[in-house]
Amino acid sequence: MTWNRITSWYPIYQAPITYYYRIADNNVYLGDEIVGTTSEVYQQAQDLANLGQSSDDVEVIPEPSDQWLPLGVFAVIANLGDEPEIMVQLALDRSGNIAGSYFNAPAGVVLPIVGSVQQETQRAAWKIGKEDQIIMQTGIDNLSKDSSSVLIFFPDGTSETWTLQRQSEEKAKDFIDKIEPPVEVENVEEAKP
Repeated sequence: MTWNRITSWYPIYQAPITYYYRIADNNVYLGDEIVGTTSEVYQQAQDLANLGQSSDDVEVIPEPSDQWLPLGVFAVIANLGDEPEIMVQLALDRSGNIAGSYFNAPAGVVLPIVGSVQQETQRAAWKIGKEDQIIMQTGIDNLSKDSSSVLIFFPDGTSETWTLQRQSEEKAKDFIDKIEPPVEVENVEEAKP
């Protein structure tokens, strides 16, 4: 996936912005600049994710078509070098909606993802499950890279910076095959191993 491919699908007319977040002292930083408190950035991410289509309106894994551009499958890992236990598969429609699936191998769970992209800031945020309990945020340019940071806001109010690592089709398929048949749950809390 490339920036040019993404912007030919969903027009963004400025240079790409890559978001490399870090969290310190209850603040979210982009480089050395504070972008807000974790509470403020969480609220912004939640608002952006809520602009996406309802999870009732979206296929769990949107099929590539003239409606959806597959962005890829990413391992979501806390520490580089860890074996992936969680993956997300993401797709983008022409209106800036994000849809996809969250895969949790240890729990054997698959949940829908919905969210959106903000053209002006190029931020992408999505929520996992039918409840907006876990929210992830990164830049749309980050999703064109093999490895990048993602902010994760957890149900207990904590937030962390993790890494998204693009997975090959073969590796993603092997991972997803481990969790068949998926367990049906309504939210992330039920998905904990």
